[in-house]
Amino acid sequence: MLRLQINKNFLPAIALMSGLLLSACESETEYFATEDAVYYEAEENLELTFETVNEIAKAAIQYADGRFSSRTTENDLLACADVTITGTESLGKIEIDFGTEGCGGLDGKTRRGKIVVDYNGKRMYYGSVIYATLEDFYLGSVKVEGKLKSENITGKRERPTYRVSLINGKTINPDGTYTHWTAERIHTVNFTGEGENLEIEVTGSSHGRTMTTKTFSSEIVEPLIYRAECATSGMHTPVQGIKKVKTDRDSEVLIDYGSGDCDKRFTVTVDGKSREQAL
Repeated sequence: MLRLQINKNFLPAIALMSGLLLSACESETEYFATEDAVYYEAEENLELTFETVNEIAKAAIQYADGRFSSRTTENDLLACADVTITGTESLGKIEIDFGTEGCGGLDGKTRRGKIVVDYNGKRMYYGSVIYATLEDFYLGSVKVEGKLKSENITGKRERPTYRVSLINGKTINPDGTYTHWTAERIHTVNFTGEGENLEIEVTGSSHGRTMTTKTFSSEIVEPLIYRAECATSGMHTPVQGIKKVKTDRDSEVLIDYGSGDCDKRFTVTVDGKSREQAL
């Protein structure tokens, strides 16, 4: 499972990411009860938030592909949204409107506002570029801002590969505290069978900064694995892989996502001490 090594300078601003904080085990030991945990909790919640946005955007592209090809393409990620498509099969815009009242997702979090997806080229083809822009969008009680860019850099069609960049990412809590996040990732699709039986392999890095100018960064040291079968049940978290989180005081946390089960659990290692917990 997940291992972490972390540093000791707590960020109250990140701690207030209500609705997205990690759930802790009941028996908290002293070294996990410190401010240090806030760094990796912030990183993990940001990862989860923007991966959810990415999955919604991909679902919209698949829905548009189905419309243009006269196929029926249903996706629970869009079930409660009004989806409007303008343009052609290879160039256009998709507006995903969850409304001002919002509606719930399979992960138990309410979505409100809009995600606007602009696409140039078919997603599965080399050179295609897709932008997903958030407009007054909320996940739970947290407002989410920014733009995701996904560019197909595939060399071979049988293993589609995308460069995914988060531009000006930001989460804003109900009390006004906020965190900035940017990420540069490579997503590689591995087909392991028919239909939804596929995996996404992710590598890359990210950087975060709170309103109090506390900073943290992460590097994926063993590729993160996302499984489509887990995502379809509302789980937008890695099931395998290791990530290293560094704080602005040079301490490190290792996060180990386990061996492939759809269980939302991971192991955190701080200063050589480990504990299992869950999102």
